[in-house]
Amino acid sequence: MKKMIGFFDFDMTTAITIGKETPSLSQFRDSRFAVQDILNAKPTRLTRKMKEYRKVYILTARSSGCGKMRKAMQKYFLRNGVYIPTSRILMLGDWETSLSTADKKKSVLERYTRTLGKVDFYDDDFRNVDACRLDTVRAFSV
Repeated sequence: MKKMIGFFDFDMTTAITIGKETPSLSQFRDSRFAVQDILNAKPTRLTRKMKEYRKVYILTARSSGCGKMRKAMQKYFLRNGVYIPTSRILMLGDWETSLSTADKKKSVLERYTRTLGKVDFYDDDFRNVDACRLDTVRAFSV
């Protein structure tokens, strides 16, 4: 029997990328660089773990790049044996708000758990994990 629903960060959680290692987050927003970064990513052990879940969502600070980055992520996961509909790849970089990434992720998880129930959440940033420790969210730092 598959586990419940899993929300996973992308960079350095389900994929080893160069985007997170740079001093600027411009690679998260500029599709000219980001698409290749996503497609050239290397899977982590969590990429395999995603297959244990009934439903999987990606919750990333990257922007969608007019859909190009979302499609690149879907292609990356397909190459690694995980099908994720583009509607479940949530790109927070497009949000026009002053909220921190941690608060954006918390807001999304609060909204989704109202209808989905309890979920698991994996992220490499302890600030995101700490912010998302909710009654309905089991948050794991990786």
